[in-house]
Amino acid sequence: MNQSWKDIPLPPNMVDMFKDKRGFPVPYIVLIKDGEPVFTVNDTRAVWDATANRLCGICGKPLGDDVWMVGGPESAFNPHGVYVDSPVHHDCGAYALQVCPYLAMSGYRGAVDVQKLKEKWPDMSFNDYTQNDRRVPFFVMGKVNSWARDLESSYVHIERPFLITEYWNGGEQLTYEQAKILKPDWPEYYPKV
Repeated sequence: MNQSWKDIPLPPNMVDMFKDKRGFPVPYIVLIKDGEPVFTVNDTRAVWDATANRLCGICGKPLGDDVWMVGGPESAFNPHGVYVDSPVHHDCGAYALQVCPYLAMSGYRGAVDVQKLKEKWPDMSFNDYTQNDRRVPFFVMGKVNSWARDLESSYVHIERPFLITEYWNGGEQLTYEQAKILKPDWPEYYPKV
């Protein structure tokens, strides 16, 4: 990411979102505890509201047919891949891929410290559903035709293949060829161009 997150304009759907003390927009599904966002934790109630009402997981507004998933290549391309986070609008997802430290900073190593969260808020239950503790070589944002959240596992399952596929790393959109260079052991079930 070559510029400050403050220099990247907010998409129209995100302009009126709740913001933290820095002015950083707080995604709809992020937990807010004691008035402060906990960016590494999803609020289960907000996640289920977004699911039930087909809302963007970032801005909280209706998705319509602008439905995109953001995740690592295994979530995107493995026939059994699933997602933890809710679908998003394209503009909201692209913004997040440019400014969210986890998504935009390739070297970001932050992790959810579930034990620390439990100590801080003993009245709450926390689960770490992270699929892979290693950094992914790039993120995939794909437009989907159909999706559903599994009521038992809470994972999001998508209809494959994507209608449109974008690759992102370091806050910038990549070409297919650039993404492939970052993943030299490109599995057979990944797309071929």
